[in-house]
Amino acid sequence: MNNVFISHNPFTVETVFEINGTPVQSAFAEQNRTRRLQLWIEYLFDELYNFTGGNTHFNLEFQGVEADWLDIQEAAKIANEKGMAIQLRWIESEDPVSRITKIQDLMKEAEKHPDFGDNLKKSPKIREMFNEAMNKDFDVYVAATMSSGKSTLINAMLGTDLLPAANEATTATIAQITDNDSKPVGEFVGSRFNKDGIEVDALQRVTLEMLKEWNAKPDTKLIKLEGNIIGINERENVRLVITDTPGPNNSQDPEHARTTMQHIQDSVRNPLILYILNAMTLATNDDQQVLSEIAKIMQQGGKQSKDRFIFVVNKMDAFDPEAGENVEAALGRITKYLEDNGIENPLIYPVSANLTRLYRKRTEMPNHLTRKERDDLTSMENLFTEEPTMDLVKYMPLTSSARRNLKEKNLPLVLERSGLPAIESMIDEYIDKYNLPNRVNRAYQALNAAIAVSSNENETLVELNEHLSEMESIEAQLKSLASNKNHFAKAKVNMEKVIKDKKSLYPRNAISKIDEEESAIRQRIYRFQDDFIGNGGEITPKQAERKIRILTESINFESSRLINNLENVILEAQGITQEKLGHIFNNYVKDLFEGLDGIPLPVLDGLKAQVSNIATMTGLGLNSDEIEESITKERVKTGTKEESYRVKTGTRSTSTWYKPWTWGNEEDVYETRYRTVDVYDDVEKRIEYVDADALWENREFEITHYFNELTKAAATKVETDTEAYANSFKEFMEKEFEVKFKEIISDLQAKTADKEKIKVLAAQAKDKLERIQKFKHKLNEVLAL
Repeated sequence: MNNVFISHNPFTVETVFEINGTPVQSAFAEQNRTRRLQLWIEYLFDELYNFTGGNTHFNLEFQGVEADWLDIQEAAKIANEKGMAIQLRWIESEDPVSRITKIQDLMKEAEKHPDFGDNLKKSPKIREMFNEAMNKDFDVYVAATMSSGKSTLINAMLGTDLLPAANEATTATIAQITDNDSKPVGEFVGSRFNKDGIEVDALQRVTLEMLKEWNAKPDTKLIKLEGNIIGINERENVRLVITDTPGPNNSQDPEHARTTMQHIQDSVRNPLILYILNAMTLATNDDQQVLSEIAKIMQQGGKQSKDRFIFVVNKMDAFDPEAGENVEAALGRITKYLEDNGIENPLIYPVSANLTRLYRKRTEMPNHLTRKERDDLTSMENLFTEEPTMDLVKYMPLTSSARRNLKEKNLPLVLERSGLPAIESMIDEYIDKYNLPNRVNRAYQALNAAIAVSSNENETLVELNEHLSEMESIEAQLKSLASNKNHFAKAKVNMEKVIKDKKSLYPRNAISKIDEEESAIRQRIYRFQDDFIGNGGEITPKQAERKIRILTESINFESSRLINNLENVILEAQGITQEKLGHIFNNYVKDLFEGLDGIPLPVLDGLKAQVSNIATMTGLGLNSDEIEESITKERVKTGTKEESYRVKTGTRSTSTWYKPWTWGNEEDVYETRYRTVDVYDDVEKRIEYVDADALWENREFEITHYFNELTKAAATKVETDTEAYANSFKEFMEKEFEVKFKEIISDLQAKTADKEKIKVLAAQAKDKLERIQKFKHKLNEVLAL
């Protein structure tokens, strides 16, 4: 039996692996010591089996928070089912909510701290970091395929019919719904914003009809709503925000589509994505591109990325088990559909949003049910109560904590079986597992940064105390420095020399990444060509317009994806440039300045600001001169005419009595009749057609030029931002360096004039440092297990 000890700190993301009291030395342990537990827990027991030479019996002691402990239990359960024997013990750590409260209290204490309280007030950046970490909003974005019942699902979570149940293909506005449990159930307030972000309809009580009117207005960009989202547990430190997003392939507003993709690609905040599918009809083309992007994110991001994409299969109430419809088989088809789109082992959750909606509507507002809704609810209640296969929860891959959360709600059987309350329990679990630890860490980093600003100053003063024996040498150096009028000029020349060599500042790594994107897009254009031309040849104008429409959708999707990736490259490039210039600055003046906070940095706009219209391509439509005609001849009926013909009606005798040799002779008797016959003429026929190969050739240059300009703009942005930063840095030097230099020399001369005074300052510095260390210890304790 091997004794395994694992401690995992989700706040500092540090893990300890030990077997029989000895630290584990393996590639797995080295790779995962500083990675979140959810990224490696799936492989832990296979690693233990291999590392110990095939042992299957382990006593595992885990130290950490409850959310991670539940994942340990799940992994151990799977390992036991495979034949291993895992015994578990948990050393419980303090939960994230109480840690957030402690950091909030420490922030208040820090604001009054005699050593760095003023620094907090003077640093908007640190205040912004802390406010962001303390932001209680937890984002859940709802995306969907066409006709999946997305609005019905959101209304079910709200407990009222708030959002218009429109066809998702026409939804072009973004609705943002913030939870406020102080509001009565079913009562929501909201405001409307136009495409410039200006509030055009102020906060007011909203109704379904009002939202329909707001949605129909062409200038509407965003609708902010606030009310009680009844299905989610209330938390003091977390506020749920549900965002109803247009589809990623939305053609009415490419900027909205890009925003939706930005949420999906966000690997920093890791928002939860509810991707709604129609149980009865799987999409064919409209969501395959976005599913491919989701698949890539899930493959790269580990368990957390898998957990944050929830595939909700709606409209399960449409199944009729008595007619032979099999729920499990249907879910199998959906699983295969997602796997065919690159999503391995997708987390699929069947629900009947309409059942949840009607049940909650009857509970909260029974007088608002229509006769049809009452009949539908009764029918669904009978189905979900009497039919065991319609217990949708049993098909869900829920963790033990999510199942426990669901059972603790003590819901009526029908409501629980509808499936949506289980999704809500999963949202609760995601908040506990990922959102709260991330917030704790971000708040710690913000507060720790505030302390670092002050500790640099105090460490300099402590350094004076440690080097009192060198005081005479310091005074001599200061006198020499003060008398040397050329010192500043030499420093300035050296620094300007480096800054003028802009090429040394350009972040080559960023440029190479842009080149990689440029190479990748060429491959995509080849794919566009293959999909567009197909077998080539002549096609109808209608077929040509359909090809152009599909091509335009693909280009818009690639534009959104490429702009997001290029903006990430540009942000990385800006960071590299700032780091290099900061290093140069500190090499020359590290003894004179506290840091770079005094430099008036340039405003570094994003790439999107320069290519605001690039996601909407024009000029790809079918032109009249691209439609050609072919002329053929064919026989066409032009009328009728009468014609005569003879018909035999019998025979008659031709013999005469006086001519014996004619006796017995006969002849045929005919009658003339008339009939109507068709008349035909040769008629020319003109047929319109389009040459598919020529159609692509007419657009290939524009598409290639379009993407080339985008990558070119990104490369130019890297260089111009670098140059802008360097020029701003130079301007700062020329205007402020000499003044600051003289101020510091004067200040240090005054401080070193009297050794006894220096000793007092050193003693004060030591006291300050002790107070800072004491505060830092209290802060570090918040993150400790």
